Amino acid sequence: MTMPAETTDIDQAIASFRAGANSSEGLAPKGWSEDDWRDLFRFTGLRRIGAAEALIRRGELDRTLYFVIRGHLEVLITPAMA
Repeated sequence: MTMPAETTDIDQAIASFRAGANSSEGLAPKGWSEDDWRDLFRFTGLRRIGAAEALIRRGELDRTLYFVIRGHLEVLITPAMA
């Protein structure tokens, strides 16, 4: 299996999500092995988002699943334009 060039980021993501799966706050499936995570991340791409950059906008059709590896996201809801 070929991993993206940022293998270190993928390895860190796997470790983070596996740790989260074992906590009460984890959203990840319990019992996933490292191979399960590698299979999932094999279909992903790394996308870096800058500060104040919008990831998703209201009204846009998007069927993307995002994993936050480092940092955090903020959800801002503004009134819809009439």
